[in-house]
Amino acid sequence: MRPMAEFGQFSLCNTRESLDCPALGLLLFVVSGGLSQPRLFGPLPHCCLHRTDTSLGASLSQWILLTIILLGEFVASVMRGIESQMGWSFLAASAAVLSLALGFALWSCYSDGATGWETRHMRTNKHVVQLRIWIALHFLLFLGIGILGVGARHGIALPPGGSFGATEQWLICFAGAGIMLVIMGIAATSERHISTRNGWVWLAQVAIAIFILSLGLLASRIIATALLLVLFFCFVGQTALLLINQRAHRRTAEI
Repeated sequence: MRPMAEFGQFSLCNTRESLDCPALGLLLFVVSGGLSQPRLFGPLPHCCLHRTDTSLGASLSQWILLTIILLGEFVASVMRGIESQMGWSFLAASAAVLSLALGFALWSCYSDGATGWETRHMRTNKHVVQLRIWIALHFLLFLGIGILGVGARHGIALPPGGSFGATEQWLICFAGAGIMLVIMGIAATSERHISTRNGWVWLAQVAIAIFILSLGLLASRIIATALLLVLFFCFVGQTALLLINQRAHRRTAEI
């Protein structure tokens, strides 16, 4: 087990360098995480459920750390887009500010809304299944953040009032809608969101995701700055919906 632990530490230390090739960095981290935590992917005896909390806590910290690193890369990509902008206008400056705001909205939606950072205790096999879903969803989250980061960078570098290409807009909209659905899934695995009430909260999030996806049909009809603004408000709205659901769950638990 010691070589496995050392390999996990090596991959974590080299994650930042691997981000120059996102696919390689993600593959390295997923493989090292799976090797260092074999119990996540095999049957877990009932007698071992309580004994795995410490090791699982370390594993979850690695995934949360990688999420923070990738969001940092999102901001760094935005800064590179700002650097590449030769002539500034109101729309270009707005695209830069909105791109940064979008990165912080993503983090707020993940951490405050979905409580993706919370400590998870393995009391039952249901909790183990939820943890496996949580880990799988993070891989999709990382892909979405990477696509949005590249899209934001291109949006800033466009001429003032410019629009994304049709393919690029579809990719950005797919990534935005996908991230929203993934954050919904992460929230659904949290004990703070488990409730039979407030079904409208989840339906509203699905409706927002469909709305984001439909923006891909507009392509050149909507400027890049407007698309970034819409994405920002959509993630702010999702954060608000998830916070409402958290409060409702707390009130239900107190009764």
